Amino acid sequence: MKRLRISLPAGACKEILLIFVVYAAFTGAIIPPGVYGNDNVSAYLAEHDPQRFYSAETGPDRAMILDDRVEAGAARLYLIETAHETLEISYYTLRPGIYLDVYAATLFEAADRGVEIRMLLDGMFGTMRGERDLRRAFILHPNIQLKFYEPFSLLRPWAWNNRLHDKFMIMDNSMLITGGANIGDRYFIKGSGDDITYDRDVLIICDDLNAFDQSVLHQAADYYGYLWNHRFSDIPSGRISNRQEDRAAAYAEELTDWAAGFRLQHPEQVQFPEDWYDRTVPTNAVTLIHNPIERGWKEPWVWAEITRLFASAEDRIYVQSPYVIPNRQMRPYIEDIQAADVQVISNSVASSPNFPAIAGHANFRRRVARNVDALYEYQGEGSIHGKSIMIDNRLSLIGGFNIDPRSTFFSTESMLVIDSEPLAEKLQQSFEDIKAQSLVVLEDGSYEAHEDIEPRRTGILKRGIIAVLRIVTYPITFLL
Repeated sequence: MKRLRISLPAGACKEILLIFVVYAAFTGAIIPPGVYGNDNVSAYLAEHDPQRFYSAETGPDRAMILDDRVEAGAARLYLIETAHETLEISYYTLRPGIYLDVYAATLFEAADRGVEIRMLLDGMFGTMRGERDLRRAFILHPNIQLKFYEPFSLLRPWAWNNRLHDKFMIMDNSMLITGGANIGDRYFIKGSGDDITYDRDVLIICDDLNAFDQSVLHQAADYYGYLWNHRFSDIPSGRISNRQEDRAAAYAEELTDWAAGFRLQHPEQVQFPEDWYDRTVPTNAVTLIHNPIERGWKEPWVWAEITRLFASAEDRIYVQSPYVIPNRQMRPYIEDIQAADVQVISNSVASSPNFPAIAGHANFRRRVARNVDALYEYQGEGSIHGKSIMIDNRLSLIGGFNIDPRSTFFSTESMLVIDSEPLAEKLQQSFEDIKAQSLVVLEDGSYEAHEDIEPRRTGILKRGIIAVLRIVTYPITFLL
């Protein structure tokens, strides 16, 4: 039988590609503001009283800031190791490396002893396509359920920007870790140099399970259930052969054996300090805020809540974000800030590993410097990735929300709003530690001279790439 051969006329491939690009652009891959969805949040704000973030009495939750890289990694392992019943996990990406191997092995051990684990990962950046044996081992374990949020499809460009950016773990509905860190060596493994990332998480423990209904753990469990059961969250498809099943089982067994040896050789990487509870502080109220779960241009619920709190601030606002990109659609929300002291901390062009985002930041840094009391840019080793806000030495906001259009209008995002003066004091100290390695940006874009800190140098190649990206990305800043 002769094979059917299909040949396309010369130039047809280019035409097909052009048609697809136009199709993708007009069906959602590049969404002009306002075409899809609605950024009018007046109805949402009318239904949500900002006074719910405050309380005059001590609540059931205690909190602890995790801004030491190794300690934050050990905290995640501690939650897995001490889980008795359930673990509910959400992450944007899992980066292959030592920490992912230890983390996965600890999950397998928990599942083997009967803990029911649900893991929700982003369907574009968390798929573990490069770790197929690990992916299959998760799928095949009877006590692990795996789902992907909005799995990538070439033919559904309207879903490409709908990414899962929440990063949290809930253990036995009694402990919660959330913040900005993904799973990977750069966040948690000891080291030095430009490949490390300094992030920030918060650990919450419900100290009175009889008051679970008043705990943020109750809100987090509800939100996770909403994400997990949403139609955007799918079970992985594809058949697993008997050979692949055997390989996955052998991989999981080898991984747990290796992890046991790693723990013995590197106890400093895996041991959460025994006095961790003594380092937690009381809170008056802890509240979860999140974006709506929908495709396209979302109503900016989190940004609206944040900026309404900005407008209510009297004394000070401190903000940390890996990059600050207040585009045209975001700026109307920040016109009413009256606080006496507004400080912003971000990466410098030299420190950030995210080229498109820091190019967007570079386009707005002088505008930001003119409109706040001080814009600090980090000059130390590695990069900073924490997303946190402190208001009037009382409220702390910690989570995964970047000050950029993507977090504002596209991604799933969540933040904890924590009413606790002791925690705000610790957060401010964390900010001061970063400011001690940062320089103030002047209105002309130069740095204020500092006798102890030199501007970090940017390589010629990176400077050239960023210069090009500043031009290329400017018309599509709303996608950054």
